[in-house]
Amino acid sequence: MNMIKNALNLSDALYQDIFVNNGVIMILIDPVTGDIIDANHAASNFYGYNREVLVKMNLSEINAFDVILVLEKLQKVVSQQKNHFKFKHRLFNGEIRDVDVYSSLIIQNDKNIIYSIIYDITDQEKTEIALHESEELFRLTFDQSPIAALIGSLNYLPIRVNNKFSNMIGYSKEELKSMKFQEYTHPEDIDPELKQLNLLFSGEIDRFEMEKRYIHKNGQIIWGKLFISSVKDQTDKPVRILAMMENITKNKEMEKVLLKHTQKLAKINKMLHVEIGDHEKAEIKLEELTRKLKISNKELEQFAYVSSHDLKEPLRMITSFLQLLKKRYSNELDEDANDFINYAVDGAKRMDMMINDILEYGLIEKNKVESDHLNCEKIIETVLINLKSLIEENKAFVTYDPLPTIYANDHQMIQLFQNLIGNAIKYRGKKNPEIHISAEKRENEYLFSVEDNGIGIDQKHLERIFTIFQRLHSREEYEGTGIGLAIVQKIIQQYGGKIWAKSELGTGTTFYFTLPH
Repeated sequence: MNMIKNALNLSDALYQDIFVNNGVIMILIDPVTGDIIDANHAASNFYGYNREVLVKMNLSEINAFDVILVLEKLQKVVSQQKNHFKFKHRLFNGEIRDVDVYSSLIIQNDKNIIYSIIYDITDQEKTEIALHESEELFRLTFDQSPIAALIGSLNYLPIRVNNKFSNMIGYSKEELKSMKFQEYTHPEDIDPELKQLNLLFSGEIDRFEMEKRYIHKNGQIIWGKLFISSVKDQTDKPVRILAMMENITKNKEMEKVLLKHTQKLAKINKMLHVEIGDHEKAEIKLEELTRKLKISNKELEQFAYVSSHDLKEPLRMITSFLQLLKKRYSNELDEDANDFINYAVDGAKRMDMMINDILEYGLIEKNKVESDHLNCEKIIETVLINLKSLIEENKAFVTYDPLPTIYANDHQMIQLFQNLIGNAIKYRGKKNPEIHISAEKRENEYLFSVEDNGIGIDQKHLERIFTIFQRLHSREEYEGTGIGLAIVQKIIQQYGGKIWAKSELGTGTTFYFTLPH
């Protein structure tokens, strides 16, 4: 009898040590009803119920899942089909916790009992969710970045490629993952890049940048500005490479255009310094060179216009996007990722500065001068005083209708009317010169006209007269440099207006031009 009693005491002591006092959450469950048969102190502490209360509860009171589903899970334990489950358990205070449950079947007195060990994995689940969200954020940021990028292995094979790079060189992401960079790199640029990569992997440098040519899938050459950095593990050993590329093909094309114009201007400048014995030949040559220079200047202005409108807006978008990305997610990205964003922003800003410099060079003569509200009648009065001697010598008669007030620069307006009236007097016919000035108000502008009774202009020459240094008469016939009408046109264009002429030989000429209100 004492032996049986000692055995029972020993069994109870083991039960206390293994189950009741164990620090791991444990409960015993009736698999048929779901009633909790017993629970240890750790379970009581976790669920927030006294142990005496907990052992009178049903599993459905702490399991947030449907009771039928829970009972089905218990039967799988009984049939030994499964012993591991993930549940959501409800605590006394109403809080829901994620738990891992490991269950096994115990048979006592021919009755099935389920023995469950429970682990709180709520923090682990939150960590996994946060990690998943972080990975998803990285994927979206990487794939939707406005800068072409790829992550590569140390044997130069791409591991991950974003949409921008795939679109840039025409290969799909799947195609690129099986291609080495040498396959879509211009042969002349392979060795320089390999040399830099070797320095990177040896630890001599942490990053490098270079300009290189990519070969598009369709054979087209794409110029790129390449930024490469090594991605290192905790031991400072390179494990990946990060490459970011800017498409600078347009810049390269513009550099060629600028070089072409620079060479052309240098050639013209050299030719201008060539001494020509015959004066008449020199004048003809100068006019031809001036014509070419005018064409070059127009092309250069067009180049500046394209630079400002086609490049500045995309660069502004890239810079703003990257700066917004850094502002919002800098705390979620590691130091390398923030550095990569900085490199991209700096590259875009440097390109923006280059475009501004080119634009400034191409538009030197477009700078607006100081303007004010001017009474055009007073401008004409000043011009008539300036031309008093010329008017009296030629017995010219100048009249004008009521003229409007405009917003412009007084010096330029005096120069404009003085050139037009002076030309009308200079190119007079046999009659005394008669010049009449009028203006008509339109929706957004004034239409001015300066009409004379001079020798007129052949219609085939009307488009040539505004060309710089263009002359329709020899110096023996009429003095002048041929620049007056070109100056008039430049002034009017500066204010957004336009100028043209109507004329016939022997019947006089009328110049029309517009200026804004």
